[in-house]
Amino acid sequence: MAGGTRSTPVAPEAVALYTGLAGLGAAALGSALASNLLVEAGRGGTWQPLLWTAGGTAAAWAAALLLWSLLSLRRGRPLLAPKTARVLSVAAAVHLATVLGQLVFRSPAERHFDLAAVCAVVLELSIVGSLGWLGRRDARDSRRLAARGGTDRTTAGAPAAAPPAGRLLAAMFAASLLVAGVTTPGLAASSAGQVAVPHGGHGGSGGHGGSPEGTNPALHIPQGHQH
Repeated sequence: MAGGTRSTPVAPEAVALYTGLAGLGAAALGSALASNLLVEAGRGGTWQPLLWTAGGTAAAWAAALLLWSLLSLRRGRPLLAPKTARVLSVAAAVHLATVLGQLVFRSPAERHFDLAAVCAVVLELSIVGSLGWLGRRDARDSRRLAARGGTDRTTAGAPAAAPPAGRLLAAMFAASLLVAGVTTPGLAASSAGQVAVPHGGHGGSGGHGGSPEGTNPALHIPQGHQH
């Protein structure tokens, strides 16, 4: 490289970016799952104490994942990657078990496909895969460096240059699209998403977003009180 610099590969930086952004999406979905559980707990019933506990746990998990994602993005590399991968694997298993339980153990009238939980599983497993790829790459680089006697002779003494800004921006854009493509339908299927006012539906009863009660028939929002 000109000036004695060596270029940092774009792929690890892109994967690290995706990992942090996917963590943000998974945290948003975790909040949505918490809202689902808390709304159901508010309806009472036999499972109310368990639902309150599960809802609080889901909210705490979402907050922890949000903090981890922000710190990882600021650092430029995932924090505590091996431990995080194990915790995310457990979280994905719990969410998948929740989806299966709602389909198998609920009464026919209460059965439903929890799209928010499925989207959370997709993002969590993709983070686990990304962390695994980054870990294997770092281990491979360490072995290569050790085989060369601890010195990379091709770039010895050369400072590492950041990846080209254009490529890094393109990688960030692509990662954002991927995360949004998974997160958005999951949020829309949650309790919070179902009560959200459609775009263009503010302050009117017709022409820009359907009837007020059509947004969520279960809430029976009176006309004139929709916000």
